[in-house]
Amino acid sequence: MSYETASGINAENSGSQTIGFDGSSVLKTNDPALRLGGSQTFWLRVNLETMPANIALMTRSRALNGSRGISLQLVNGKAAAYVSSDGDSYEVALTDNSYTLQTGTWYDISLVYDASNSVALSIYSPETGNLISAAETTSDVPASISTTNNIGSGYFQVGAINNGSAGSTWAVPDGTQIESAGVWDSALSGTDIARLSSIPEPASFGLLIGVLGAAWCVRRR
Repeated sequence: MSYETASGINAENSGSQTIGFDGSSVLKTNDPALRLGGSQTFWLRVNLETMPANIALMTRSRALNGSRGISLQLVNGKAAAYVSSDGDSYEVALTDNSYTLQTGTWYDISLVYDASNSVALSIYSPETGNLISAAETTSDVPASISTTNNIGSGYFQVGAINNGSAGSTWAVPDGTQIESAGVWDSALSGTDIARLSSIPEPASFGLLIGVLGAAWCVRRR
């Protein structure tokens, strides 16, 4: 894992620093601030050099089962969201089948979990600020996600998903770049999500995150 200079996004972001992934290293933490049980939003700006069948972009595992909790993934190049309240099954398994992500292209991808109400995915282009695709479900959305933590280290991960004693799995492939990422302890509105990809960006990305109540963020300039 290394810091690299971003290219191919847009003039406003030229020269920003990305985190370059090597196919095995991931970002992980057990920070209690990220053990969110209620409404929340995952968002990241990513560019993939290759596209394996299963990729975990941002995940928060629930106790005892590393593959259940809440996760933003790619399945055969399509954005997917998974939400499980108790670890026994996924109440929500949402896939945006209307668009297949391309390699070598920057995307802003979000997962919004609005407790008891909806789970939504969106894909924006940070090069144009335009919405590319979106999907939403209101069926079987759980009221909360268990916040019990006894699965060991790294229950929150960027670039993989916790796999219990086996460590991480479905890691982003070698050559992946993530320019920025954030987690909010609320369900961002469609307008809020669109603002994150607006051209030019809001005057202060960090300020925008703070105003919207982020629990965690990553960005280097």
